[in-house]
Amino acid sequence: MPSWSEKEKRRKEKATGKKEKKLSNDVKVLQKALRKSELKSELLEEMLKLSEEHTGIDLRKKFGARQ
Repeated sequence: MPSWSEKEKRRKEKATGKKEKKLSNDVKVLQKALRKSELKSELLEEMLKLSEEHTGIDLRKKFGARQ
């Protein structure tokens, strides 16, 4: 029959495994969200570029001091 400390040790190992699995799933979800955000940014940049070429108007905001 396992002692109380052995049971406690197994319980902690089981809990740690569940935490690691949840963290692993969280990382996958965050990586997917990051990839989606990067694709959206890339798409918007390309749309701006094509719009600027089509209209001949610079659509991006100019940063710098006005004089």
